[in-house]
Amino acid sequence: MTVEAILLDMDGVVFRGDTPIPGSIERTRELRNAFDVLFLSNNSTRTRASFAEKLGGMGLEVEASDIVNSAYATARYLAEMGRFRVHVVGERGLARELRTAGHTPVDSGADYVVAGMNRHLTYDGLDSGLQELLDGAELVATNDDPTYPTEDGLHPGAGCVVGALRGMGFEPGAVVGKPNRELMLYAARAVGAEPSECLVVGDRPGTDIAGAVNAGMRSALVMTGVGDGPGDADVVVDSLSDLSDDDILGLQGWRFEN
Repeated sequence: MTVEAILLDMDGVVFRGDTPIPGSIERTRELRNAFDVLFLSNNSTRTRASFAEKLGGMGLEVEASDIVNSAYATARYLAEMGRFRVHVVGERGLARELRTAGHTPVDSGADYVVAGMNRHLTYDGLDSGLQELLDGAELVATNDDPTYPTEDGLHPGAGCVVGALRGMGFEPGAVVGKPNRELMLYAARAVGAEPSECLVVGDRPGTDIAGAVNAGMRSALVMTGVGDGPGDADVVVDSLSDLSDDDILGLQGWRFEN
């Protein structure tokens, strides 16, 4: 099978926080000239349009449709079952993606509590989610990453929010983001490729690489984010700029002839 599409994680691969990783923008442009490239993120705090704007500010002209993040994937996951009243324990980007998919964010009377990363989390916010769960709402998580990388190191991820709700006795009925396959399969469909035709480039063995394995995709690990070992990656490189055409073609069982 050939590599037809590259699913490119953003945080820790293309940028850290608001700072591009050296060489990543230039290499992304080169990859987009040769492959269908779709951008991935477990980060649920932004809408796809907001991510597109962020990448645009770094010199990459992309559309919202070129991005699949956990907020969008969670909204689509629920939309495949219906249109629901949702109580959001997360940030505005998550609420907006849910609303765009036809769901109604509510303070009470929810069908689902949707938990994601929340940098403004309060006791009252957790309590409101708890009351909805006690009233019969089901819990869905965008992802449960313990941390996320920025310019100045690691900070708490969605896992601290999901973990707080778990600590109150409620296990998510679904965790949509990586390493689970739902987000990966949405991405493959969005780019019009079969999973076996996709190469995932990520920085976390436990999410990006495991997600690729779970979805039947090949993977490359970069060491510019949270990577602490190869995991099950097919290729390991120092950074995105070091991922060569030869590395990619090697996954197809053949190489350029000099």
